[in-house]
Amino acid sequence: MPLDLKYRPRKFADILGNQAVVQLLHQLSRAGKLGERSLMFGGPKGCGKTSLARIVACAIVCNDLKDGEPCGACESCLGVKQESAESFEEFDAATQGSVEHMRTIVSELDYGNLSGKPSIFILDEAQRLTKQAQDALLKSVEERRMLVILSTTEPHKIQGPMRDRLTEFPISAPPQDALFAHLRRVCDAESIKAPDEALKTVMQAQANCPRTCLTSLETLAVTGEVTVEDVKTYFRFGATEKLVQALEMLPSDPRTALGIISELLDTEGPSWVCEKSILVVTSAVRASVGAKPTIQVPGGTRGPAWLAIAKALGALDKPTAADVEAVLLEAVPNLPAAPVPMGGQRLPGPGLMDIPANPVVQAPSPKAAESFPKENLTPIAQSFVEALEKPKEAPKPPPVAKPAEPVRKIVEPKVLEIDGVNFTKEEKLTSVDDKLEKGSRGAPHATGPSQAPEVRFDKDRVPIPPKEFSRAFIQRVKGQG
Repeated sequence: MPLDLKYRPRKFADILGNQAVVQLLHQLSRAGKLGERSLMFGGPKGCGKTSLARIVACAIVCNDLKDGEPCGACESCLGVKQESAESFEEFDAATQGSVEHMRTIVSELDYGNLSGKPSIFILDEAQRLTKQAQDALLKSVEERRMLVILSTTEPHKIQGPMRDRLTEFPISAPPQDALFAHLRRVCDAESIKAPDEALKTVMQAQANCPRTCLTSLETLAVTGEVTVEDVKTYFRFGATEKLVQALEMLPSDPRTALGIISELLDTEGPSWVCEKSILVVTSAVRASVGAKPTIQVPGGTRGPAWLAIAKALGALDKPTAADVEAVLLEAVPNLPAAPVPMGGQRLPGPGLMDIPANPVVQAPSPKAAESFPKENLTPIAQSFVEALEKPKEAPKPPPVAKPAEPVRKIVEPKVLEIDGVNFTKEEKLTSVDDKLEKGSRGAPHATGPSQAPEVRFDKDRVPIPPKEFSRAFIQRVKGQG
C-alpha cells in the first residue's frame, strides 16, 4: 500500500497541526452535536481536508464512539472507509458535480435509508460545483435533510447562500516540527534511511505538504539511502540555482544571463521559469524585511522594481518563452527600447534591481560568450544582446545652413507695346478703343459699306407648304419653272 494511504489519519488524534480546529470538532463529537450542521474544510492541497471529512463522517455514524473518537471497526465505520454504507457517499465534484447529479441525490432523499443514519455526502474538490448544482443542494442542506461536508482548495468559489448554511473550518499546512517528526516516524517504521537534512530538504521542496512528502520519500527510497544530493537532483534544485544566478547576473552580464534563462526555458518550460522567478523575488524581499525566506537567495533580486516584475510574471495566464523573457528583460539597464509584455502594460524602465540611475554594463567575459553563443539564444534575447553590444555612434554635427539667396524683385515695365501699339498702366478701356479706331499698326480697319445687294424679307407673304415648295423646286431644276 502506498505510504500516503497507509499512514492516512484515522482519528482526530492523528491529524497533523490545525489543533484548534481538531479540538473543536472533537468536543462537538463528544457532545453528540457534530452532525447538526453541514461543514466545509478549506485549505491547501494534501493537508488532510478529505481525511478529516471522513473522520467526521465516521464519528457521526459510529456505533461504538469512544470519547468522541470513532472506533474504526464497527459496521458503520467500515462502511465509510470502504464507501459501501447506504447512508454515505463520497464523490469528486470535478467529475460528478453537475446539476443533474445533485438533483438525483436530492430526489433519492425522499426514500430515506434502512440504517436510520443521517445521509452524509462528502464532496471533494467542491470548488468545481456549478452554481446550478449548489442551488440544487441549497434547500435540502437548509432543512437538514442531508449532511454535506465540502472539501475545497478554493473556499471563495462557494456561493454566498451555500456558505451561509455551512460551518467553515480553515485547514492549513502542519508546522515544520510536527511534519518532520511524522516523516521520521514513517522512515523508522518503513526502514527508510534518510538523514534529517534530507527530510528537511524534501519538506522545503514540497512546501510542507504531508501527502506529497510521503510520496516523494517512497519514490526516492527505491534506490537505497535518501541523500540530500538525491533530493536536490530529484526536485531540480540545480535548475533553481541556475535561475537565481541568471537573475543576479542580468544587469551586469546580460548575454550569460539570457543564455541560462533560454536554456531553462527549453528544459524546464516557461511556466516553471515564471513560477520560480516569482519565488526567488519574494524570497529575497522576505529576507530583506527580516522574514524567513522560502528559499535561500542572495540579496540582488529585491526591491519594489523586482516586485513589479514578479507581479507582471504572475499576471501571465499561459506564459510563453517570449512572454517570460520580455518581462525579465526589464531588469537589463540602458535598453535601447524597453519591451512590453504580451497583453500587459510596460513596467518601469531603467533603474531596476536597486541599481544606479546610469549603471555601467560590464562587457560579457570571453568564456561566457563562448558557453552561450548568440545562436543558442531565443530571437528576442538575440535582439537585445545585439542592441546592448552595438557600439554607440558619435553624434553627427548639425548641418550647416546655406545662406539664403536674395529675393529678386519683379520690375513691371511702365510702357507695354502690343503689335506696334504702346500702352501704359494708366490706360483705360476707352482710351485703348480710341487707339485701335485711329488705325494704328496692327489695329483692324473698317471695310466701308457693303456692296452686296440688300436682302429684304416679305413679312406679309404666307410661307409655302412643304409639298408645294418641293414641287416648284423640282420643276425649276428640270427647267420647267
